[in-house]
Amino acid sequence: MSAKYEEQLQEILHEAVQDHNYDRAEQAVHYMRSLERMKAFIAGEDASYPERNNAEAVPFGENGLVDLSAPTVPFRDPHLNVTSASSAQNRDTLLLYYIEEEGLLKFKKAPQTYAVSVEFFRTFLQNLVSWENKSPFSSKDYFEAFGDSLKEKSTYQASTLRQFITLLFRYCVKLNILEKPEVHQRSRYILAEDISVEEVIDYIKEHRILQM
Repeated sequence: MSAKYEEQLQEILHEAVQDHNYDRAEQAVHYMRSLERMKAFIAGEDASYPERNNAEAVPFGENGLVDLSAPTVPFRDPHLNVTSASSAQNRDTLLLYYIEEEGLLKFKKAPQTYAVSVEFFRTFLQNLVSWENKSPFSSKDYFEAFGDSLKEKSTYQASTLRQFITLLFRYCVKLNILEKPEVHQRSRYILAEDISVEEVIDYIKEHRILQM
């Protein structure tokens, strides 16, 4: 019975992504994870099903369907997040979608969704890399330094772009592109070592959906 539900959920997820119905895709992923927790509980395994990675790929198998048994491969070597699923955690979930046919990336944290070109995100990352070996910086510092150049690559007004960049910093922390300095400074980060812009983009393109 569980195999039948899993197959149906995979089909729903695949169709939702194809139709750009990301709310439905998010629901499908949620129910697939719940099904895995139920199976683990019945098997006498850890039913809390903790997140193994900060950034968890939703891997695709044959015909573009999700293979929940496939190992997830984090972009960096993230810290373990041992919190179990909850409604509060679901509200804090970050989702990232790559839409190949449109060359777009969609970043969703309920209730907001932002869509930008891959080139926008490439420029965003290149700007981050230019801050390497400099003092810790915040999203506000970043916007003041690079906001004007990014406005040219998006349709967002300045205030919306500022909010989006703040959210992008959260994604970069989850992906271990940004990290806290040794001496903790509120809302300030440093660039992780050996970050490759193209490696990050290729990772996102390869997995198509990331749940963090």
